[in-house]
Amino acid sequence: MTSGFFDFGAISRDAIDSSTIDQLADRFCDEKGRKNQETGKRYRRELDFFFDTLRRFGGNPEEPSRQQVDRYLAYLLMEHQADHPGPCVRECRELPYAPTSVARRRDVISAFYEYVSAVPSRPNYNPAKQLHVELAEQTAVDILTEDENLTVWNATRAHRWRDGIAVGLAGGMGMRREEVVRARAENLGRNEKGPTLRFWRVKGRYWQTEIVPAPVYDVIMTSLDGRTHGPIVTAAKTKMIRNAETGLLEPEHLSVRGLTYVFEQIREYSGVRPDDLHCHLLRHTSITFACTLRDLSKDRIKKFYGHVSDKDHRRYNAFANQVFVREIINPMQGLGFWALAA
Repeated sequence: MTSGFFDFGAISRDAIDSSTIDQLADRFCDEKGRKNQETGKRYRRELDFFFDTLRRFGGNPEEPSRQQVDRYLAYLLMEHQADHPGPCVRECRELPYAPTSVARRRDVISAFYEYVSAVPSRPNYNPAKQLHVELAEQTAVDILTEDENLTVWNATRAHRWRDGIAVGLAGGMGMRREEVVRARAENLGRNEKGPTLRFWRVKGRYWQTEIVPAPVYDVIMTSLDGRTHGPIVTAAKTKMIRNAETGLLEPEHLSVRGLTYVFEQIREYSGVRPDDLHCHLLRHTSITFACTLRDLSKDRIKKFYGHVSDKDHRRYNAFANQVFVREIINPMQGLGFWALAA
């Protein structure tokens, strides 16, 4: 009698898995990517950097010690050292990382080696489990000043419509970078209060429809120039691809990496935050400015910006109340926006 597909008795619990640590990382990140593609890619990048750093400094990612992982996390908090062993990689130049970012990377390593510990023939050992990363009590939020926010908004619209849209979606609607690059023209609409955009929330994984601020909508419509489908933020208008679902030709969408590069360019020509201007900084700024508005409810802010817990809101609200003594109108939203979006 031959064993069939459902002959579970033929599967040995003691089977040897000879996969390398890189192959296991691929499998682990593929599983994460099934739920959220960008999360899977981010996990793989961060594991790659961890593996590369261990190897450059004489460690072995196949069986790292707890002390090696602890030392790696401490390394991420250090200033960049120009004379370190081996070639410098791009992430090295981003040192030092914020404690919250280091804690997140610790969590990625811990989740991966928890996965590895369940693989047959692998030791039941997680070198990153319960490792502590010192986090300061956080009230302060890194945001743009009013002048910086206005300068970026004006500079991008004057330089290139595509850049103005990216800044407007991040700073006017508070969208995360994955949400910005996924926004599509066919999801623009209108209700009795004004223009709307339906977009996918990458945290929480749900569709959300919100009023588009008039200044941002004007930039979008100018850039689209009558186009009614395809990505709102494009990589290059000269390159057209065929959408596999609709069969229509459309501009190529901008990737998350491409959006990062766009913000590197904006830093250069706007002169704002030449070492640290990124998409999420505009989201932080937008949320904080909204928290200064006295008649705007906590629940409305949470919903508009896609916060899943009160903890997220409290941090921004505490910082806004601590720093600002007057209401701040975000120029990317304009006066009266929240009366429409309420």
